[in-house]
Amino acid sequence: MITGSQVCDSPNDAADGLLSIAPGPITMVGTPARWKCPPSVANGTRPGAPLFPRFDKDQEAAILAKLQPQAPVVAAPAPAPAPAAKPKAEQPAAGRDLAGKGETNIDVFGQIDLRVGEVKLAERVPKSDKLLRLEVDLGPLGVRQILAGIGKHYEPDALVGKRIAVLANLPPRKMMGLMSQGMVLAAGDRDVLSVLSPQKDVPLGSTIA
Repeated sequence: MITGSQVCDSPNDAADGLLSIAPGPITMVGTPARWKCPPSVANGTRPGAPLFPRFDKDQEAAILAKLQPQAPVVAAPAPAPAPAAKPKAEQPAAGRDLAGKGETNIDVFGQIDLRVGEVKLAERVPKSDKLLRLEVDLGPLGVRQILAGIGKHYEPDALVGKRIAVLANLPPRKMMGLMSQGMVLAAGDRDVLSVLSPQKDVPLGSTIA
């Protein structure tokens, strides 16, 4: 039961009761018995350990940096694979066009003089690995010297006595210092080449049509 109150001015100036701390002087509320004032009240307050220590600016900046949402790391896109190199189309041997040709007519074909001839002599042209010098008997047209680029596919001796197809009305052409008076007909490309030859021993100089 509350019977009175008095101000606590010193360690011996207190009453038995409850301590009420409020702005203004410290007042003891309770029974008339005297209480001893706490030393912190009588002699002044002392700073205690802070419950929530203050951070300096560097610590505060470090904590804020950790709280900032981090941008997701996006991996750089892998470089697109280089397009595969297109294989180069195999080129036909020089002078042999394997592509289709335009239409012609019988009159143009009739201007071509194709004859059957027989190889009488064959030898290699000096300083050339593909040219052979042939002497070909064309019957009524006589013996012609013809240079043929078949040296990588035939040995000269294999052609002697062989009957072949010849384009006989080409204008003479000089090659490697020698005059060529016709063209030997052959089929194939730079890997496989075969000289055209009649299946039967037709007369020399026979026309091919």
